[in-house]
Amino acid sequence: MAALITRLLGHYWITTDHEAIRKAQIADWLQDMQSFSLEVFAEACSRWRIAETKRPTIADMHKLCQQVEEMRREPQEYLPPPRGGFPSKPHHQFLRNKIRVNAPERGPGYFALTDAEKWQYHAYDYAFRSVALHDDRSPIDPERNWYDPQMVDAATAYFGGSPKARRDAENQRAGQAIMKAWANARGFDSADAYADAKGIHWTDAFMEKIKENLAAFEARSKAMKQ
Repeated sequence: MAALITRLLGHYWITTDHEAIRKAQIADWLQDMQSFSLEVFAEACSRWRIAETKRPTIADMHKLCQQVEEMRREPQEYLPPPRGGFPSKPHHQFLRNKIRVNAPERGPGYFALTDAEKWQYHAYDYAFRSVALHDDRSPIDPERNWYDPQMVDAATAYFGGSPKARRDAENQRAGQAIMKAWANARGFDSADAYADAKGIHWTDAFMEKIKENLAAFEARSKAMKQ
């Protein structure tokens, strides 16, 4: 904790104290903060650095540590369900409730989640978007820092999907994109528009694309043999 105190105070400029005075100050901090765990004090330090521009007093940090401790105590009704771990309806509801009950003055409700719960929360989010929206992106995790494929697959099954169904949907979207690009190269917005203009069924347009692919493959094979 002494190292945390030194780092915290070092972020704010002040006239250099005599070494003996600095040691006495740290001793006072350690004595007055000893009732808090290292995890609580570290979180309080992080919150102070982000939110404040002045050097904290012992009274400031003692009050902030009390707030962090209070935030970490979950009301009984929002404790994880004894049955129904991840992924399940009781567990999903537990995470949603935990975010909602976090008081606004303590920051976003998402901050109340532990790291393990954040992985689970994001897995639910990715899975829902994949099943309901056919979209594997997440606005709340644009860099995909909280994406775990195995957890997402498990959550996808909870929402009624499956890894195979998700892969099939991805393949379908990829095929649609290829056909759209093929039609665009011919001056049409889509393969359907191309088929309508030619008076053919859309499956015939699809077969034209297949035949072109086969012809291109045969041409490459012949060139390689020569």
